[in-house]
Formats: sequence, C-alpha cells, structure tokens
Amino acid sequence: MGAAAALFVTGVVLLACHLAKYNLYALWYALIGVGCFLACAGVSFCFFRVTDGKIARELDKTVGRERVQTALAYQESEGDIYELQRADACEKLAPVKPKFTRLWLFILLPVLTLAVFLCGCLITTNKEPDAADDPYEITDWQQSRLASLILYVKNSQADEDTKEGITAELMKLVNLEEMGVTGSSLAGFVQEAVTNVRSVYTAANGNYTSGENEKEADRAQKRINSEVGEYVVQELYKIFDIAPPPIEGGDKPGTNPNDPTDPDVKDPPIEGGNDGSRELFFDPELGYVTFDVISKKYHDIIDAAMDEGVVDSDEWFDIVMLYFQILEGVR
Repeated sequence: MGAAAALFVTGVVLLACHLAKYNLYALWYALIGVGCFLACAGVSFCFFRVTDGKIARELDKTVGRERVQTALAYQESEGDIYELQRADACEKLAPVKPKFTRLWLFILLPVLTLAVFLCGCLITTNKEPDAADDPYEITDWQQSRLASLILYVKNSQADEDTKEGITAELMKLVNLEEMGVTGSSLAGFVQEAVTNVRSVYTAANGNYTSGENEKEADRAQKRINSEVGEYVVQELYKIFDIAPPPIEGGDKPGTNPNDPTDPDVKDPPIEGGNDGSRELFFDPELGYVTFDVISKKYHDIIDAAMDEGVVDSDEWFDIVMLYFQILEGVR
C-alpha cells in the first residue's frame, strides 16, 4: 500500500505538472514519492496490518461462537477444558476453505498506480513556444556611468580616431534597448563592444611609427590611446557586472598586419633569444602583446637603471607593485 500510494501520488503530480506546463525539479518528485511511501506505509502498519486476532475474528464469522478467538487466547493454557476447546475449534475449522474475495483489489491497485505514474511520465502536451527573452532594460545608474565614460573619452588626450571609435561603441551600449538586446544576449553584446574598443586603439596605434624610427611623441600617444581604451574596457565590465574572460585564450586586439608586435601576425625576432612564451601581457604603448616581445626591452631598461644607481631592488619592487595596482584599478 505504501509503494502504491507513492507511485500514485507521484504520477498525479507528474500529470498535473505536464498539463499545467510547469517544470518541477526531479528531486521534488523523489521527495514526494518517499514521503507518500513512509506516510501510507506507517498508517497501513498501524491500522491495517494483519494480526492473529483479526484473522481469528474473521474466521469466527464462519465458525461461530468465538471458538477461534478463544482458542487463540488460551493457546498456551493447560488443562482438559482448554484442550477440548482447542480440539472443537480445530474440528470446526477443518472444512473451512480460504476465499480470496478481494484478490482483484490486490491486482487492480498496483496496475492502477503504475498506469497513473506512466501516464504522468509519457503524456505530451501541445506546448506553446517559449516566449522570446525580454529586452534588457538599462538602469539609470548604468546610463549615468556610460555618459560619464563618454565624457571621459572625449576629454582625454587620446587621438581623434581612438576617441571617435570608442565613443561609437559606447553609444551602442547606451542605446542597447533600441537595438533589441535581450538579457540573455547582454554579456555577448558587451564582450563584442570590448573587443571592438581594443581593436580601435590597436588600429590607431598602428598608424604611428615604431621601431628605431619611433618618436617619443608617437610612443607617448600610443600609450595614452591604450590606457584610455583599457580604462573603458574595465569600466564596461563593472557597469554591466560581467566577469572579464581570462587573458590567455580570451579576446585579443584586432590583428594589424603592419604591427610586428601583434602576436597574431608573426613571432618577432628578439635579441637574446625567445623563451616561447605566448601569454598575453598589457603594455601601455603596444596594447596586448606577448610577454617575450617586451621582456628583453624591459630587462635592459631595468638593468641600466640599476647599474646607474637610479633605483635599487626595493624601489623597483614598489614601482612594479604600483604599476599593477593601477592596471587593476586599485590605485
């Protein structure tokens, strides 16, 4: 009875959920089945379990005069009168044959419960197609932060190409509701904007001279373009509460065939060899490049500064820590 009740109630819940087009976690069905099994099995054991006394009462309806109940009550007693009573009961019980008048209940009950359970599992309904994801509603705070970011870009010292390209990407985010961006596609839309922002300042930096003929003004301008672009990228992740992807294997700046430091173009030759590292590193002047592109350059600068006594190892450590704190927005 406990197992039948568990299957029956679970099947009813399954059927109701299917018809109501409501999705319920599978764990709830298991909990419902276990709960019904324990409850019904407990009730059945307390009130409906078969005992010797109940059987004796049923048999006395045929034998009469409470012969079987008396024999049961005094089955351990000794004496002539008790033996005669038990013998009389056995004599009257000899011709009684068991009658399975309710056998059909024991067959119908599990069949019915199993049928209801299978019906709940197998029934199909004409479900309507899932409604399209609602458009993402940008908040007033996000609008304000984007407006401040646009103002920051326009007032920065980045070149005009960088300003115009980054501003255009930010305006798309301001108007993302009109563009039909949904909540589920927001992260992808923002990540695409991030990729485009990095492509803007990388392409702009490619317009300046590099290498031996690089001018100090060009180097400074490329550094400013990269710093402005990366600041915008990090702010976009914060504004839309999106975790940035890991650098290695993540989005890279656009490929510039004229930039020998672009990791997607070729492996640049470096004096002193190449350690083969392909991990991306952010350089203020070059944007995202591989570590081996700039390691030799920076090592030479550090060694020269220490040889001249400009900085010592402790001061250099403080400089490096401050640099990464600025990149991470801590300072």
